[in-house]
Amino acid sequence: MGSNLTIGITYYNQIEAFNHLKEYYKDSNYKFIICDDASFTHPLTEKDMPDNWSLLTIEKDIGFNNEGARNLIMDNVQTEWSLLVDLDYLIEDIDKINLDELETDKIYSASINHNQFVIHTEFFKKLGKYPTTGIHRIYGKTVDNEFLRKAEIKILPELSLINNSKYPGSIGSIKNDEIKI
Repeated sequence: MGSNLTIGITYYNQIEAFNHLKEYYKDSNYKFIICDDASFTHPLTEKDMPDNWSLLTIEKDIGFNNEGARNLIMDNVQTEWSLLVDLDYLIEDIDKINLDELETDKIYSASINHNQFVIHTEFFKKLGKYPTTGIHRIYGKTVDNEFLRKAEIKILPELSLINNSKYPGSIGSIKNDEIKI
C-alpha cells in the first residue's frame, strides 16, 4: 500500500511533535508531504526531512491556514490515495487500511466529525478543495466541517488515531470507538 498512499501533514512551530512523528513513522515506506504553514519559531528545512518525505513551505503567516496548507499538500500529491492528518495525531496500524476495498467517491474517517481522513486524491480535487474564505469557527461552523459535508463520510475502523503525546496540550489516545458522534 505504501506506493499508492501519501500522508499529508500540516506543521506550525511544533518541532517536538514533528520529531516524534518522524520517529513513529521511521520504518514506513509511505510518501509524506509536510507543509510548514509559515512557522516562525521552528521552521522546517529540507535537512529535517527523511528520504521519502517532501517539504512544502508557506512563507507568509496568514493565521488559521490549516486548510490552505492542506490544499497545497493535495496539489502536490502524486499517489491515487491521500491520508490527511494533523500533526497532533498518529495513525495506529496504518498497514491495516486496504485501499483496494475503498470507494473512490467517499471520505473515510475515524468518525463523522473528525478531520483526519483517507480520500481518493482526484475526488478531493473534484469536491473543490477546502474553502479558504475565513469562516474559521464562526457561528459554530468550521472550514473543515464545510468541506466534510460535501461528500458521504464512512467510518473506517482501521483508522485509529493516537494523540501525538509530544504535542503541547495533548489529551492522550483516541481510538475510533472512543470518539463520540
